[in-house]
Order: sequence, then structure tokens, then C-alpha cells
Amino acid sequence: MEHDPLISELRAAGVTFRLVGDALTLEADSPPPSSLVEKIQAHKGALLEWLRGKATGALDHGQPIPPEWADDFGERAGVLEFEQGLSRADAERVARELVLKLAEGRR
Repeated sequence: MEHDPLISELRAAGVTFRLVGDALTLEADSPPPSSLVEKIQAHKGALLEWLRGKATGALDHGQPIPPEWADDFGERAGVLEFEQGLSRADAERVARELVLKLAEGRR
């Protein structure tokens, strides 16, 4: 789904999305067009599945994120991508390194 047209359309419309717990959260400076809202509603399950896979590392070939750190990983990756301007892949790589170091330090 990384290259899915819906993901591209959301990003182009300035809509940020992430997984918070089990919920899909969306943020935008202005309301997205109703046609985009309808697409989000129609594909919410796929968006959630994609985000869950990203947050748990299931779509990554690196060391998996411990489940108890999945929310922290997703939040860090989102901040790095949307507030620091990193590509999604780079944001996830950095977030993975940070979270794995934190998790290792707490064992």
C-alpha cells in the first residue's frame, strides 16, 4: 500500500495519518474534500492494516519492534516524517533504531 494512490492523494492533500492504539487518526490544516473522506471511509480497513504492519515491523526486514513499543515506534516515525521532513523509509529506520535502543535499555 506504500505506493497506493490513496496514500499519495492523502499526502498531496496535506492529510497526515497514523495509528494511535487501534484507531486511525487523521490530521489536516483544512478539511479534506468529501470525495477523499469517502475514499478514507471505504479503505479504512486497508489503511489500518498497512499502518499496523508498519508499526510492528511486519513489513520491514529488520529486527521486529516489540509489541509493547509499537505505539512509540509509530509516533516517532510520524514525527520524523511529518515534522522533520524525512522520507517515510528514513523516518521508520531512525525510529526503529531509537525504539530498539530504548527497549534494550529497559530489559
